[in-house]
Amino acid sequence: MNPTAKILLVDDDEGLLRMMQRMLTGWGYQVTPSPSPLEALQILNREKFDLLVSDIHMPDKDGFELLKEALGRDPDLLVILMTGLGDVRGAVRAIQSGAVDYITKPFPGNFLREMIKKVLRKRPLPEKTGKEWSPITQDPAMKNALQTAARAAATRTSILIEGETGTGKEMVARYYHTHSSHAKGPFLAINCAAIPSGLIESELFGHERGAFTGADGKKIGKFEVADGGTLFLDEIGDLALDLQAKLLR
Repeated sequence: MNPTAKILLVDDDEGLLRMMQRMLTGWGYQVTPSPSPLEALQILNREKFDLLVSDIHMPDKDGFELLKEALGRDPDLLVILMTGLGDVRGAVRAIQSGAVDYITKPFPGNFLREMIKKVLRKRPLPEKTGKEWSPITQDPAMKNALQTAARAAATRTSILIEGETGTGKEMVARYYHTHSSHAKGPFLAINCAAIPSGLIESELFGHERGAFTGADGKKIGKFEVADGGTLFLDEIGDLALDLQAKLLR
């Protein structure tokens, strides 16, 4: 848990809102509660948050509308949507709409706590460009990997980074990005293993409204979002083989 994380909490059930506020504050987060999506958007106009946790079914705007407008204000904002028990379509739509995760009501407090901790790990690192950002290491193998990444950064080709989980593949990818000619563009890291196989194509390539059941609006794919920068596809080997073939094509 990072106690400096700022969370905007939105639910029209004010009793649940107060209870969740007490829980999250007790865990060390800076929490701003709001009983209304309209009020939440006004708050987002004034302040920047790390995470938005919102109910879906609310009277003036639903959680999907709030999600869309919130990401329009801050594309880096992480979002968890709360759905009704057994609302599978709502859960799928939440992910398709850009939420990082969803949770079904009712839920145990420890489950929410672990989900928030997991989601906050996805926060982007502070942006630094050029050679200002550099990892500190004395390991000869890692130094060699970073030197190779710096040489690869002089090209415009795709690169493959191999290594066991936890060995620093994303760090090498970011080092490559900051030493490349497109360092001023976005750096976007996607964990392919965390995205359901049925959603991966839409997540990476986007879709138009009406492209499939539940596609209520246009979604910009991660390739387009990362245009002019670097897209890091982590755990790509965990994708189903047919999806890997489609991606290659």
